[in-house]
Amino acid sequence: MKPKTQRLTLALLAVAAIAAAALLALSALKDQAAYFYTPSDAAKAHLQPGAAVRLGGMVEKGSLKRLPDGVTISFMTSVTCPRRSKARCTRARASRNDR
Repeated sequence: MKPKTQRLTLALLAVAAIAAAALLALSALKDQAAYFYTPSDAAKAHLQPGAAVRLGGMVEKGSLKRLPDGVTISFMTSVTCPRRSKARCTRARASRNDR
């Protein structure tokens, strides 16, 4: 095999290997990427209790409560609505358990 053909074959194999590694990494991440749920999305998704998720929104003042176990925290979140929007702000109940 000529050196030029050999280099081309090696380069194509390297590109194929990198593409395969990227596909494997993406398939392993699936839903675990840095995506977060808004409170309304979390309510629609019917998430399993105890599932670890990232929740976006603002914690409502005075709603943060720590349970006696010292680990569990519960709070209410809200999505701030634009001033010009007539959409109703949503509320969702969330809890965090770091066991």
